[in-house]
Amino acid sequence: MTLIRRRKSTEDSELLELVAQFFFAYVHNLEAYAEFYRNREAGHPLSAYRDAALYRARFGAYFSRVFFERGIAAQGFDELPDGWLPLDAFGAQARLVYALTAIAEDDPEPEALMTLEETAALTAQYGLTEWVGHWRGRFPNIGSVFGDEEPA
Repeated sequence: MTLIRRRKSTEDSELLELVAQFFFAYVHNLEAYAEFYRNREAGHPLSAYRDAALYRARFGAYFSRVFFERGIAAQGFDELPDGWLPLDAFGAQARLVYALTAIAEDDPEPEALMTLEETAALTAQYGLTEWVGHWRGRFPNIGSVFGDEEPA
């Protein structure tokens, strides 16, 4: 999967694609974490999911860094469109990466793990649905970018 295309111009469609990629990477990691958590609770050996959990954590951290750098390199921090770099999106991704790392440990700190209820609430807690909605509001015909059947 190509995460970032390096170009000098920062057309809105490119920014929109990056937002969609960030959101889908986050959602994929969220789903993976829930699966790892269920495995842990079911008593499956840590070796069955440790490497995958660490991979997902690395991917989340890497993608957040690349996403941020791409926006800064493209236009400069002060010239980015409103809503491009919401701190809440990075906060949610950081919390998820922390939990993915913890679930790969033999004896993680209890507060590092998230329950399935906390996992399910993370997106709303950090306002990511509103962030995606912000982009949908700017570009009404973006449904396919976010995986919808019909444009929003």
